[in-house]
Amino acid sequence: MNLSVQVDTGDLEEKLYLLAKEARVAPGVVIKEETKGICRQIMQLTPPRNLAQGRKAVAGDLSRIVYAPRAEDVKWEPLKKALKARDVAAATALYAAKSSPRFTFTTGTAEIRGQHLRMRNPRGRVNKGVKPFLAAFSSDARQYVAQVQSRVGWAKAAFARTLIAAGGTVPAWIGRLANAAGTVIANFGENPSVQGIGFNVKIPGYQKLVDTAVRTRERITQRKIDAIVAGRAVNLGFTVIEAK
Repeated sequence: MNLSVQVDTGDLEEKLYLLAKEARVAPGVVIKEETKGICRQIMQLTPPRNLAQGRKAVAGDLSRIVYAPRAEDVKWEPLKKALKARDVAAATALYAAKSSPRFTFTTGTAEIRGQHLRMRNPRGRVNKGVKPFLAAFSSDARQYVAQVQSRVGWAKAAFARTLIAAGGTVPAWIGRLANAAGTVIANFGENPSVQGIGFNVKIPGYQKLVDTAVRTRERITQRKIDAIVAGRAVNLGFTVIEAK
């Protein structure tokens, strides 16, 4: 699998072929099952844990980028009136005149997006404790928040198409991004092979995460081989090898 990281599966592939031999099944059957296992393992290690967590993180980050109160929550009458009327000139003048804190007023989502990109740290997050100096209409801020929240789960979705190709399933919030986030070429018949490609996966340290998942699958596969050789019962996912 290639997700802008080097995924070394050489040792794992050797073990899978050995497992297939010991279980007396076609290698493609074992590789198909293992593809599901490794994809699930990596997806479980990839944030966020769930959609709600991801959406909350986005909302929190953007609250540190732009100040966008609802008109009904504003007590300063001139500003309340300007916000209700979406009076850009008046809102701009009022924010410029306000001494503490002093905000730069913007309309639309382009400047919010630009500020977001500038303020993100290497993990794609906005550091806690940062205070916004950009102000906007609440409807514009909500629109941008919704845009970013619609991409929650992108890194997980990079593996979704590969998992689905192997017969697995993914939650709807990940599946809706699968076609855009990744692609896969898979053959589980003769001379089985799998190549998954994920687009724009930018999580720092992702190489280590993927390597950890591969090494974990190697250990699991080796335990299955050892169990079969020892005559113990083994659940291969697609079948159960009974104890001898």
